[in-house]
Formats: sequence, structure tokens, C-alpha cells
Amino acid sequence: MRDRATDLVMTAMNFLGVPYRRGGMSEDGFDCSGFTRYIFENSVGLVLPRRADEQANTSSLTKVERDDLK
Repeated sequence: MRDRATDLVMTAMNFLGVPYRRGGMSEDGFDCSGFTRYIFENSVGLVLPRRADEQANTSSLTKVERDDLK
């Protein structure tokens, strides 16, 4: 699990400075859910739904309780 999380974070860091683009899902610009979808797919091979609310309710992911967020 730790290696997958490291891969995910390292992939995400490669995109520091990429601009926000509403509806964006590529290296030219991302919106929030487009970014998470791209990173998960390209680092751990998990294809998430397009919308943030759908991503939040994806049953194959582990739910993180609000009190556990850092």
C-alpha cells in the first residue's frame, strides 16, 4: 500500500504548476476531479468516475473520515 501511495504522490508532484482549467482532464490543465482522475489512472491504474461527487462515493475506495484528514 505504501508503494502505491508513494507512486501516486510522486505522479501528482510532476504536475505542480499546471494551470487550473474548468473541465480540464489533461496535462494542459486540470480541474479538481480531472486531476484526481488522471493521477489515479496514471499512477495506480485505477480509473475513477469523472465527477468529484461520484469519486467520493466510489465503493472500491477506502473512506477517510473527516476527523482523520490532515
